[in-house]
Amino acid sequence: MTDALPLALGRAKELLPGGKVRAQEEWFACPDWAGLPGAGTHLEVRKGDAVVDRVLVDKLPYYLVGRLREVVDIPLEHESISRAHCAFVHHRKGNLYVIDLASKYGVYVNNKRVQPKTPVKITEEDAVRIGGSSRVFRVNRNAPPRKEATKRPASGEQPGPAAKRVR
Repeated sequence: MTDALPLALGRAKELLPGGKVRAQEEWFACPDWAGLPGAGTHLEVRKGDAVVDRVLVDKLPYYLVGRLREVVDIPLEHESISRAHCAFVHHRKGNLYVIDLASKYGVYVNNKRVQPKTPVKITEEDAVRIGGSSRVFRVNRNAPPRKEATKRPASGEQPGPAAKRVR
């Protein structure tokens, strides 16, 4: 886990689809320092040693994670996940940050709980765990395998509005 960045509550609206801003404004405001990510940036989702999913996060400045499907970009079903639990935010200088949105069960970077509403820079070496879920997210800036597919629904779930699944 590396340095924290002060959270500015401005909006980089020009980088976002209007519907996304309206649906998510109750939960999160895009920071002024946010920028567009590099092509191919994705999150590897691991359970134990196995990669169980890859989620592209290479089109928008930020991606919300949580249970509220109508709002979040990356839906998770675990009972410890809040409606809007956290955000992965791309900095305009190329770094990726995770922000806990004051969730009850927290966000952990390398097994250390991050402070709510405080952006924490994450690198490819960092392991991010959300709530009590055993799944670990790792950022990967290399292009994922090109075979794109929708995540196989474990319990009738579909991918969120902005995140694409790749296998």
